[in-house]
Amino acid sequence: MAGYEDRLGHGTAVAALIHHLNPEAELFAVKIFEAKLATSLPAVVRAIDWCLVHEMNVINLSLGTVNTDHRAMFELAVERVRRAGALIVSALEIDGAPALPGSLTGVIGVSETAIGSLLEYQMFERYGKPVYTAPSFARDIPGVPRDRNLKGVSFAVARISALVARARTGNRDEHSWFQEVLPSFTSNT
Repeated sequence: MAGYEDRLGHGTAVAALIHHLNPEAELFAVKIFEAKLATSLPAVVRAIDWCLVHEMNVINLSLGTVNTDHRAMFELAVERVRRAGALIVSALEIDGAPALPGSLTGVIGVSETAIGSLLEYQMFERYGKPVYTAPSFARDIPGVPRDRNLKGVSFAVARISALVARARTGNRDEHSWFQEVLPSFTSNT
């Protein structure tokens, strides 16, 4: 993880959206991408552990993998996060297949709100746990149509991460239902 320069713009755009939705949140950049939007399982797990050492309480992972060989390592990382009282927010699925770590119990899984949906944010159950949908576009840019803006599940994950961080601080808003469901993700029993 060399330097803080974001050569791809992905992390910067995700952080900008989180900050836009929750300006009080303290953001930390943990770089796992270098020249392309691909990384390794050890890099992701090191990043998760770095977040725990530095007492981050919401870990935004705007990524996922369908490689089931990674399940055991992700389950161990999720257990460490749970024991620390922190939360991971991650992509629920990739092309309709369960993604890791987002589909795991103890992780807040996020998918994109269906195009044309009247509700921007929804909660439903899949994989035996509550999961969430959110709009998948970056912040609106005046004069730029949404279909020409950055978009994808990474931005849906960022939106839910911002709401989770706000709910964990006790700030109530129109999405205060997070206060009721968050204890199920952080229960130490």
